[in-house]
Amino acid sequence: RRPPRSTQSRSSAASDVYKRQVLEHSEFYTYSSFILEEKKNTAEETQAKDQKYAISEEFTKETEQLYKASGCNVNLFKNLVFYLSRETPRISLEFVILSFSGRVIYDIDDQDFYNDASITHVITDREPKHIKFLSNREYIQPQWVFDCVNNNFLVPVKEYAPGKILPPHLSPFVDNKKEGYVPERQKKLNELKGEEEIVMDDDLEAQLVNDVVGNGTNHNENADEEEDEDDVEEVQEEFDIEKEHKLSLIHI
Repeated sequence: RRPPRSTQSRSSAASDVYKRQVLEHSEFYTYSSFILEEKKNTAEETQAKDQKYAISEEFTKETEQLYKASGCNVNLFKNLVFYLSRETPRISLEFVILSFSGRVIYDIDDQDFYNDASITHVITDREPKHIKFLSNREYIQPQWVFDCVNNNFLVPVKEYAPGKILPPHLSPFVDNKKEGYVPERQKKLNELKGEEEIVMDDDLEAQLVNDVVGNGTNHNENADEEEDEDDVEEVQEEFDIEKEHKLSLIHI
């Protein structure tokens, strides 16, 4: 049993303090600790890490096949390099960008940041007055990444610029046809993709079915009149047979 704190020895108390300090200052490592570009590493160290954590070709092929079967564009962010500003949700952004063939950079000094010509997009949540814009980069808020993935194409960046009021963020798990409603934002995105999502309520759909069936019946009335008469006779015969069968059971 642990003794009361007042009766602990000095060495024991010091040990507790040390343990608390270790916990408070310990670094919790994720996959990002190994796969992000690190400017401080030498070329040999970077290559060694790449080899150690490389994904096998077999796994890559299997994953690509799964993506193709689902219609998902696994190369959505290919050839794009994203710098993540420190105020952004780094872990989730990194995971999504890397999953769709993009590259991620962060934690580099200012000189490297401004001189790195490979950076194509800067993801930031800062106000424009706190940003030094470079003409060869796109500056976007984090939502742009998720909206691109949800819609399977690169959404225009204009509406996602720093300081802009963001458009509605739509869930990819809602079936608009089943719900009977397509949000205006989704209509706009579909238009950008060159798609059109038609949604009808139950009454309109029933009316359309009736119209099609009615037109089909009218169209066939003259051409297949004799066949219709034969069908009626067959149904009548089946009805008479069933009636006789029931009567015989009653007598039994």
